[in-house]
Amino acid sequence: MKKFTPFIIIAVVLILLLPLLIPSVRIKIFGIPLKYKFVTGAKTDYGVTGSIDTSLSAKGIPQQLMKNFPLKNSSLTLNLSLEKQVEKADQNPAQIRAVPHYDKLTVKVENVSVDIPIDQLNRWKPYISYKQSPEGEMTDITAKNIKEPREGMLKEILQVVKEIKLPHKSVRPGDAWEEEEKISVPTGTDGIYLEFTGKKTYKFEKIEKYNNKDCAVITYKGNLSLKEEERDILPVTGNGTLTGTLYFDYEKGEIASLSQTFSTDLEASLSKSDLFNMITDFNMGAKIDYKMEMKRK
Repeated sequence: MKKFTPFIIIAVVLILLLPLLIPSVRIKIFGIPLKYKFVTGAKTDYGVTGSIDTSLSAKGIPQQLMKNFPLKNSSLTLNLSLEKQVEKADQNPAQIRAVPHYDKLTVKVENVSVDIPIDQLNRWKPYISYKQSPEGEMTDITAKNIKEPREGMLKEILQVVKEIKLPHKSVRPGDAWEEEEKISVPTGTDGIYLEFTGKKTYKFEKIEKYNNKDCAVITYKGNLSLKEEERDILPVTGNGTLTGTLYFDYEKGEIASLSQTFSTDLEASLSKSDLFNMITDFNMGAKIDYKMEMKRK
């Protein structure tokens, strides 16, 4: 019987263990805990681009009214810088401050673009303070330095600041988990937003490098419905689809990149409104595409 020397045994063991040194292989076998990590005083800067494209359609409107109030397609593009600061990490949840700086705001109606002054917004130095758990749950959310009539700014910042929910246990590529979602879509009227709610499902796809850092690639999707509200003049109904992809830097415990799209079709019926009693059957439709990209600098 052939004897194996200690050298051969060690070599065989090393060969068997070698694949475990590769992060993607090790994670595929044992899984990985995806958690946010906090260090007091730590800051992370992000570049954010958001856009809303709206196209309108209508039927049942008298021709004369259409001439006086023609439907217009429009878009809004916002560029901002976002700084996330960990104020206190020696507690669970940690205390976080998110400070936006508005770089550019552009409104486009048909083929005409207009840059909106943003100096006043930055002069207020608005920010949001909140507590966050390692799983991404946010509580005690408060807005600071947000002046009237721009209370809608809180919703705008929250859309960017809001963290994704992470599972409480270790996960492997292919694992999925759910979260209740709420998205606020601006109507174009200051302070008035359409609230969509529903469930979204996350899926841990794979490990991939992003800017030379190993990251967990997570996709998510969900079907959301317009929250029922009493609207005397404008009863609106609609559903939307949310999709997104993010790269989570699991060593540092933060998002490295996020890209998401929310598309919705809305319908408003004014046939029973006293305000428009001269119209027997009036329906207006709106298709809204809401996109956001956030990348760590």
